Amino acid sequence: MPTPRQKNRLQDALMTKRARIDELLALVQTQADSHFNCGPEHCHWGHAGDLDHLIACLENALGIERQ
Repeated sequence: MPTPRQKNRLQDALMTKRARIDELLALVQTQADSHFNCGPEHCHWGHAGDLDHLIACLENALGIERQ
């Protein structure tokens, strides 16, 4: 049975990791927004490729097979 100190350390570790996930999700949103919000005169196929790469990375991280 875990001691109270071990439980506290576990909770701290979980909160730290959750905060990092939240930071990364915010960064993904920022990256996606910068590509979605470009004007038509500034968009090119590189933007679509970047987003496709991001999708592939997220699917890989989540264990989702590509369609």
